[in-house]
Amino acid sequence: MKERLGSGLSGSVGQQAPVCPGGRIYRVRAGDTLFRIAQRFGVSVDAILQANPQITNPDVLRVGQSICIPGVTPPGPPCPGGRIYIIRPGDTFFAIAQRFGVSVADLIAANPGVDPDRLVVGQRICIPGRPPVPPPPPPPPRGRGCTPLSPTDLVPRSLGVVGLDFNRNRVVVAVDGLPAPGQIAPGADLWRAWFRLRTTADWVPVDLANCNGVWAGAGDIVDLFLYGPVRVTAEPAGQVARPMGPAGAEGTIQAVRTFDAEE
Repeated sequence: MKERLGSGLSGSVGQQAPVCPGGRIYRVRAGDTLFRIAQRFGVSVDAILQANPQITNPDVLRVGQSICIPGVTPPGPPCPGGRIYIIRPGDTFFAIAQRFGVSVADLIAANPGVDPDRLVVGQRICIPGRPPVPPPPPPPPRGRGCTPLSPTDLVPRSLGVVGLDFNRNRVVVAVDGLPAPGQIAPGADLWRAWFRLRTTADWVPVDLANCNGVWAGAGDIVDLFLYGPVRVTAEPAGQVARPMGPAGAEGTIQAVRTFDAEE
């Protein structure tokens, strides 16, 4: 087959580029023949002719003419966590970004070697993956509940309970069977209930008073649902940041038995 450059094609240099899914667009240069182009890209002449039905005379090529090289695509960029997309006629970065729900800036960042203003039909680009949306945190408990306080080895006959109002972030503590605090710890004046955050070593105190042998008290604790360990200790009346005296009862706010979900 003898091929030459010149006229004789149905189409001109300015004609629209052919559709080339899965391949790439090539512009004919001086000296090109279909045989040489096929050898250059590792395809057959018949495959080029099938991909370019607009070529009515395979012996005549026109310099600057756009033809489709089937099955040959520019190498795509690495795309971890995303997907490869093949440029189609009429594509722009803005339209692609809108189609896949990503920003143009993220699209450019994922394709550092691609000129957004010179996209080529058949070119492979990376559509970056959107990070998974973390599940929302569980809602804080609502309503009211209680958790028991168990005796300690030091005070084996104590028995207590903590009433929990998650609506108002308020606790009510009552412990029976506690001896006078000074009998357990010299210099202690009262029993104090301590509530500790699960994630830190911060404690919130609630002072208890002796009500006919039952030590009881109430207090407000912001974000009550974030607290876990509870300890009742014999302490002096002065302010301290954490439990220092011996414990007469203890427990953990975890398996809350809710008995009232009303406000």
